[in-house]
Amino acid sequence: MSSQILRTIAKNSKNTATLANSLRLSAYNGARAMSTEKPVETKTTSAIGALPTENIASKIAYLAVGGGAATYLISKDIYIVNEESLVLASFAFVISYLYKTIREPYNEWAEARLKNIEQLMTDARVEHKGKVQERIEEASQLSDIVPVTKDLFAMSKQDQILKEAVEEVERLTAKN
Repeated sequence: MSSQILRTIAKNSKNTATLANSLRLSAYNGARAMSTEKPVETKTTSAIGALPTENIASKIAYLAVGGGAATYLISKDIYIVNEESLVLASFAFVISYLYKTIREPYNEWAEARLKNIEQLMTDARVEHKGKVQERIEEASQLSDIVPVTKDLFAMSKQDQILKEAVEEVERLTAKN
């Protein structure tokens, strides 16, 4: 129904573009009237609060020096504001926004990854320590190996002497 009314008004209107613009502006103004506008003081304090230092005098000094430097550079034609400046400012804004939004999740991920690696290293160290301890215990059981080896060697000598004696007896009995 409202579209029929607009068509009728548009047909009767000499300047349709003016009507469309006035309708758009009135819709914008109506929407703007329903929104709550932040007080200027709040906007100012939030902008000043974004500066890096804690002291208000230092923050204002940063703003004054930055504004003065920009004014000097522009007035002496050292720096000319053009579309590249807007691209640079937009790029800086996007990078700072990405930095602010990605910093926390990345820090959480990095801390979780470091804890995981630390846990893996701790587990590997504990496992290695256990295996070394087992090896030390096995080696301590073999600490009595020297006397056993000497006894086995002596027994081997006696065995050889006995074998020679048996061969001698077999040879003698084979002759007779």
